[in-house]
Amino acid sequence: MKDAAAGEAESRTPPRPLINPARIDLVSLQLVLECAARGSISAAARHSHLSVMGASERLRRLENALGKPLFHRHRSGLALTEAGAAVTRAATTILLVVNGLVHDVAAAQSSPPPMRPNTGRAGNAGTRDSQPVDQLH
Repeated sequence: MKDAAAGEAESRTPPRPLINPARIDLVSLQLVLECAARGSISAAARHSHLSVMGASERLRRLENALGKPLFHRHRSGLALTEAGAAVTRAATTILLVVNGLVHDVAAAQSSPPPMRPNTGRAGNAGTRDSQPVDQLH
């Protein structure tokens, strides 16, 4: 029985990341998407309001963190590697999720806070939380 419980707990534990997730940031993921779309670091940097040197450094750090090049660099521009294509697919999903999160939080801030039920305990009397709904202003 003990082994089954240990196996069940182990299966609920997320796997340890291969790299420190703090080494992958949203700006760098967006930059990868821009480089893939525009075919050059300089065009992606301009569109992302980064210096070319700053954009190049971000890409270098991300490639180092992942252990693989994301682009083939040619005089004519950039071409995605297989790893780069995988990153662009994941980056698209990640950025969509983050944008959804920001949208949901903004929508939640504009709605009134939820009412807490009146538990009848002392200290709730006279507060907004203890008033019936029809008496709220």
